[in-house]
Amino acid sequence: MLQKGRTNHPFVESSENGYGIGKVISIDGETAIDEYYRSPVDKEPVRRQVATHSLSRKRQHQETRAYYRTPETGSTEVGRVLHYQEGDELYLVRFPNDQPRMLSSDEFEVRCRLPISEPTDHLASQVNETAFWYEARSGFMKHLLEQHCKSGCLSALLSSSIEIVAHLASVVRRVLMAPFQRYLLADEVGLGKMIEAGVLYCFFPACVHGADSR
Repeated sequence: MLQKGRTNHPFVESSENGYGIGKVISIDGETAIDEYYRSPVDKEPVRRQVATHSLSRKRQHQETRAYYRTPETGSTEVGRVLHYQEGDELYLVRFPNDQPRMLSSDEFEVRCRLPISEPTDHLASQVNETAFWYEARSGFMKHLLEQHCKSGCLSALLSSSIEIVAHLASVVRRVLMAPFQRYLLADEVGLGKMIEAGVLYCFFPACVHGADSR
């Protein structure tokens, strides 16, 4: 149930829809108008009428992305929530170049779950993540793609703590794709027969654990 606080437009979530975080704009008896923020490039936010009993206040957690429109220039800055002060209902938000600001929920926005209407305009406005986050994520994604290529998208290889070698993935794939999976693993010493057997074991839990399996 929505409880009044010190902010004029608190962050809320309605159980009537799957829009996620919004703000209460007005309340009229048993109904309320919620405002949902999608992107800084949208001319107007999305507004929906919901029942007041469906609303609950939502505190924004640490590392939540915050959008702040500077009064001087009208441009939008993107920061991260660091802390919430319950006493005065203020958020400590850190912006690029390590610039912190104490803001109420009236002063910044949080994206809802609705998709961005035009991603190209969103990217052109340069309000997406900074190069620091891009470089960190791109390195991780490159490593992840290399793993998928080497493993042939075999999930058992990716979930195991082993070094993926091409011939191991090839053996596992050959056994799995065979119409009759009866194979003797007889590689040379040290080429990974135990690893191959372990990966195949992970792919056939029903076969190896079934009461009637032999």
